[in-house]
Amino acid sequence: MGVAAAVVAVYLAGVARLRDASPCSSWSWRRYAFVAGVAVLVAVLLPPVEPVVEDSFPAHMTQHVVLLLVAAPLLALGAPGLPFLLALPRRWRHRVAVVRAAGPVRRGRALATVPVLVVAVHAAVVSAWHLPVLYDAALTSTAVHVTEHAAFLAVGWWFWSLVTLPTAQLDGRAVLYVVASGLPMNLLGAVLTFAPRPLYPAQTGTGPDALTEQQLAGLLMWVPAGVVSLVLCAVLVLLWLRRLERESPAGVPLPPPGVPAEIRVATREEVQR
Repeated sequence: MGVAAAVVAVYLAGVARLRDASPCSSWSWRRYAFVAGVAVLVAVLLPPVEPVVEDSFPAHMTQHVVLLLVAAPLLALGAPGLPFLLALPRRWRHRVAVVRAAGPVRRGRALATVPVLVVAVHAAVVSAWHLPVLYDAALTSTAVHVTEHAAFLAVGWWFWSLVTLPTAQLDGRAVLYVVASGLPMNLLGAVLTFAPRPLYPAQTGTGPDALTEQQLAGLLMWVPAGVVSLVLCAVLVLLWLRRLERESPAGVPLPPPGVPAEIRVATREEVQR
């Protein structure tokens, strides 16, 4: 809890500097998204929820869905990179800027924004951690369990940064990325729902209720997670349409800034006729 509070305090200090420089920027609402994301993390990873997750397979799968489809998008919406940087002392900011400007770092950052790579790594990580051998290891080792949660949060944050950063260009491809990222979760939900035997006996056991518990977990990963993905896709489509309307009202591309206002209005009226 103390670590979460410190992270939020540092983030808000950086946002305060950004808002002083640009009061009308999007940081006015992004800060709420980041704080909400941290609150979700605290809620699902600490007591009283965490002990329940350890004893319930459906609750455990729900926790994974929340990390990937709720906490990660909220944290990515907060775009914490710049606020964290501005919260540092000036000397440290200069050192970070030097590192970021280095050739290998710039090439690595460019590679990290390739959508196909991001989606592929996201799918690989989500699928790998649900293999029975890794899942069982996370149940028996605290270190592995923490690594599992960190991996989910990292790849989720990385993926959602593609479409939520201030510099992101929203278009129809963003919706395809979201659909592709949700496929592993949907497929896993279907497998758990229709599997003829328990796949994770270390948590569900092998008794008469084991298969029912597994099917419930599969439905939770399949249906609610799918609904959340659809809602997020709808939001992206609306934002995309809003951007198109802002850039070309009524389907008419805006003239260059140097064109007089009278000509802009006349041109728009001619196209509409």
